[in-house]
Amino acid sequence: MAKHGLWIGPLMGLFAVILGAFGAHGIERILGEISADELESKLRVWQVADRYLMYHAIVTFVVGMMGQFNRHKVLVWIVGCFVVGSLIFSGALFTLALTGMTWLGMVAPVGGTIQIIGWALLVFAGYQATMPRKKKK
Repeated sequence: MAKHGLWIGPLMGLFAVILGAFGAHGIERILGEISADELESKLRVWQVADRYLMYHAIVTFVVGMMGQFNRHKVLVWIVGCFVVGSLIFSGALFTLALTGMTWLGMVAPVGGTIQIIGWALLVFAGYQATMPRKKKK
């Protein structure tokens, strides 16, 4: 499963670029007539969602690369945390920016927490990879 990061990461990156372009060029038409302050606020939320999606796209790809050399089961969990966490975190913020449903602001931290767990697992995997291997007798 970790090797699926080789295509899931780039897919997430693809969506990050598409959604970033939409945020820069098309979101105003969707939102309609709103104040400049409200538009600026919604664009900031959109940009945070997009930036975190791209960060996790890149690291998901890197973990997929790691999976080619190391079959450690924790890599599967890392990819899962980054994908699910990104869907929840960025998805909630993108939807919040478009709809104004403020309760989604309470959902985003759930995705962020899952992403944090993914990063903690990546620290563990990296640490494990640097430890000398015990020789079998």
